[in-house]
Amino acid sequence: MGIYLELIALVWFLVCWLGYTEYSKRKANDRPCLSNTLDLYREDWMRVMLRRDNRISDASVVGNLERNGAFFKFTWSMRMYNFVAVLIGSAPLTTDTKASPASREAFARSAGQVCNMAGDAFNLGLRSYYYALAVVSWFIHPVVFMAASTLVVIVLYRREFRSAALLALRSGKVFEEPAPKQETDKETQS
Repeated sequence: MGIYLELIALVWFLVCWLGYTEYSKRKANDRPCLSNTLDLYREDWMRVMLRRDNRISDASVVGNLERNGAFFKFTWSMRMYNFVAVLIGSAPLTTDTKASPASREAFARSAGQVCNMAGDAFNLGLRSYYYALAVVSWFIHPVVFMAASTLVVIVLYRREFRSAALLALRSGKVFEEPAPKQETDKETQS
């Protein structure tokens, strides 16, 4: 019975880990969460940065974000924040007359996207810590391991989709509603 309980605990852990990862990706497509909200702020940050001549504060923020990482996902996050620092350094200045508004917008979207990928990698690194805590509980008992795995999913869900931080972030920004669907010629003719 003991080996079966161990196997069940391992399968439950994998269901929690992989299941929540997939669930949160899909849920983020149609409802506000920390990840997609911060994505919007990061892209806005890059647009605002392009309007500043002095970008010392932007480089400082990236440096602080970069120093927070260790281990695999965290080191990838650090590397991508390094890319963001390079992007900030290469961003067109406000006085650059060769940079068109369209090229500035493309740059802001691109830099925001790299910054978002760095944030996502950091988020996955944090999740790894939470799941590692659940794995440690396996030394106590397989049932404790299953309970800890379940608790990690509950904590992650509440923080990502139901936290006070999410409410505060969402209340500090005016979010554009999607443009209404334009009627096509066929729809108007019928």
